[in-house]
Amino acid sequence: VVVVMPGEEARSGCLVVAKLRNDGVVLRRYTVAGAGRIRLTAYNPLYPATEHDRREFHWIYPVESTVRKEWS
Repeated sequence: VVVVMPGEEARSGCLVVAKLRNDGVVLRRYTVAGAGRIRLTAYNPLYPATEHDRREFHWIYPVESTVRKEWS
């Protein structure tokens, strides 16, 4: 479960949920890469980090908290 803060601006280094215009919704670490670019890094190292222009997003919401439940 992920709780997001739609009224807050994402800050470099924070976890975000983002909706890309040409892709789906992702949960990634957000980093400002300069010149209007945003770098998104996955927790899983098998997925490469990606860089995007700010205009490529519908929205970006910072994550307030997460809850992980182990199903048995």
